[in-house]
Amino acid sequence: MTTTEQLDSVVLHSLRLKGRATPPGLASATGLDEETVQSLLEKNAGLGLVLQRTGRISGWMLTPEGRSQAEAALLAEKSTVDASAAAERYDTEFLVLNDRFKQLCTDWQLGALDGFRATLDAVHHSNLELLTALASSIPRLATYGPRFTAAYDRVLAGDKDALLRPMAESYHDIWLELHEDLLLLLDRERLETD
Repeated sequence: MTTTEQLDSVVLHSLRLKGRATPPGLASATGLDEETVQSLLEKNAGLGLVLQRTGRISGWMLTPEGRSQAEAALLAEKSTVDASAAAERYDTEFLVLNDRFKQLCTDWQLGALDGFRATLDAVHHSNLELLTALASSIPRLATYGPRFTAAYDRVLAGDKDALLRPMAESYHDIWLELHEDLLLLLDRERLETD
């Protein structure tokens, strides 16, 4: 059974990855419903762990205390699962896919779409296979699969924002979050080649 503390941890970790997010964005990222996310955000705001910004760029974000809490929860998670072995394997294979995905994004931006669908299909299906293996060791990562599939389906349906648009739950947004999540699990900094 999932405890409130575990739910708090998942929401705080997701905010750490996103930087700033709305309840719908956090619901998508965590697999929780929006009402639960809103309730957790309000509770954690009362504890001084998150704050809500309003205005042109609005959303919820971590306070320094919230960031420390998210880091402590990640450390606890890493001590209870074989996260490093799973993440190392995924990261090695992910970096190969990352190169293919970066080229796919470049081709899309340049309008060089010959073979685009086949490459997207191959990257997407390889990514899902790796994610399935990783989620067997780190269950909270299972939420990435449906998110990638939803963005992939939107790309195939002709949604021009679904591949690269920032802050739109695009395939690229989710890709960057997953990559950051892996780097945190591995205690590694993002390299220029990443």
